[in-house]
Amino acid sequence: MGRSMKRFLCAFFLGAAFWSSLWLLVAAAATGEPTLALRVQTAALGAVSLLALVRTLAAYRKEPVSSHGSAAFARPEEVADLLLPAREEDSALPPASLLLGALAGRFVALPSPLTAQHGVIVGGSGTGKSFSFFLPNLAFARGVSCVVTDPKSELWHYTSGFHPSVRYAPTEPDASACLNWIPLCKDARIAELCARAIVEAGATDKQEPPWPDLETAFLSALFAHASTLSVPTPLAAYHLFTRTEPAKLLEIFQSSASPVAREQAIIFGQTHERMRGSIVPVVAAKLQFLRDPQVARFTSASLMAPDFGRLRLCPAAVYWCAREQDMARLRPLSSLFFTLLLEQLAAERVGETADTKPVPVHLFLDEFANVGVIPHFETTISLARGRGVGIWLGIQSLSQLEARYGKPNAQTILTNCATKIALHGLDVETAEYFSRAVGQKTQLIPRRTYQKKRFAVFALSTSDTAQESPRALLTGDEVRRIGTNEALVITGNRKPLLVHKYRYTLSPQPSLASPLGPARTLPVASAAAEKAQMPEPATAGSPSLPPLPDELRFSPPGAAPGGAGTKPRHRAARVTWHARPGANPHDNRGDKPRDESRSSSDNRTSRSRSRPGAGATPNKPGPPDRD
Repeated sequence: MGRSMKRFLCAFFLGAAFWSSLWLLVAAAATGEPTLALRVQTAALGAVSLLALVRTLAAYRKEPVSSHGSAAFARPEEVADLLLPAREEDSALPPASLLLGALAGRFVALPSPLTAQHGVIVGGSGTGKSFSFFLPNLAFARGVSCVVTDPKSELWHYTSGFHPSVRYAPTEPDASACLNWIPLCKDARIAELCARAIVEAGATDKQEPPWPDLETAFLSALFAHASTLSVPTPLAAYHLFTRTEPAKLLEIFQSSASPVAREQAIIFGQTHERMRGSIVPVVAAKLQFLRDPQVARFTSASLMAPDFGRLRLCPAAVYWCAREQDMARLRPLSSLFFTLLLEQLAAERVGETADTKPVPVHLFLDEFANVGVIPHFETTISLARGRGVGIWLGIQSLSQLEARYGKPNAQTILTNCATKIALHGLDVETAEYFSRAVGQKTQLIPRRTYQKKRFAVFALSTSDTAQESPRALLTGDEVRRIGTNEALVITGNRKPLLVHKYRYTLSPQPSLASPLGPARTLPVASAAAEKAQMPEPATAGSPSLPPLPDELRFSPPGAAPGGAGTKPRHRAARVTWHARPGANPHDNRGDKPRDESRSSSDNRTSRSRSRPGAGATPNKPGPPDRD
């Protein structure tokens, strides 16, 4: 007979004796005065039976065990610091926070210090990455700059009207800002980073070490030399490269006014002639996107370079709208864009004072694996947190990330993402990864054993036991089959959360985007002849090009040209920031914003698109509605 059964029988008989004594005590009180002995007997039996009952119940109460793991989903009280107030009027997102979903009827939001620790959202196409995460966090963003990849332009259509916004659309120059990186290539580091971004963007197989480095050296020499031309545009560099003999081109680089071009030309010239002959057509193939007239306008319509460091000074939104069907073809350009953006964000140093504080920046990189390889991204993501830059990646599977960056670098990227979100319908490998990440719990399997003699009809005794065994909190199959309205969230060292996804339902709020002018370039003969007329590179602090005229600088409505005015209305004109010609690309704080609705090439009349209510102040999004 088991110990628990013995305790139960003991408590049963003691309880029976107590009730019998109590009945005798009541009967004696009805007929006469009960004796003292009967009173003492009843009290003693009552106390002993009560003690036996308590011990019996304690024996049957099973304490939680964790010998094989203690994984469990977080309860609302355990993540109280992540829950927004229950009152509707107080449920707006705090500044620089991110909405994750809803738990127990309240919104779950990641506060500002944790958003800079990066995150990754894993889910297949159509599982709701955009409408449940990227869209609401763009619309409700407060006190933060945002950079977002937008293949379908739906994020621009729904949220650009809520913030000062700039749109970069490589195949839509009639509604885009210009991306001309050539003026920045006076700096050796920028030239090398831009060249490496293009060289490594489309690499799928591991190449032998010399080839990428030599291609980078040649391409950086081209970019550095093009920065010294009177028309420093990517199209001018491409025409010079494709319409000049390789030997003559190498001579141009070796006598270039740019020391960067001369140094890289010396490196490239020391290689074998057959190797040089193999590298030149490969580099030309990787610049094929400049043959597209739309892309040529997008990259070469302006002589001013972008200054993404301004995102650290005032909140704004930048949209990279490369269409899905053009992603593979424009992968080198996408990689260059984000390489330049991350470099300028990291280089912009903002001192924190009582009046000025650095603005946090959130990068929402949906379809991150299709953007292209960003050079040294595994290092950038580990250092970006110190600059107040939070990187949030959207991928379809872990294998997609490994195929682009390799398994070691992909593991480094995932390790630096403190928050991981899984949606339904994952592949087997990714689902198993999240199953291991949420951990194991200890489950008790009850067992009952009967003991009896041979040929006996009834058992003499029984014993009840519980066997401990490990079990995954969620198996890979259960991760794959989570609800279509649910998301599995793992953040930091907290217990995992199973939250309800928020679905964005606000009406579209598009902003305006003005057209670009024609692409600017130089005839090949002029570009080659300029090498003999170029002066020596300008010293630090002296501009190599004349300053921008006041009539081409941004002038707020009602202010004198070139003077200080009121804050521009971002719905009436799209404002972008550009670096000063010839200035240090890492120090552009004194530049003025420029109105892209005016053409800097031929002072043509603006053809800005108009729509009803373009000059009105956009409606700010209210607090997210509860489902």
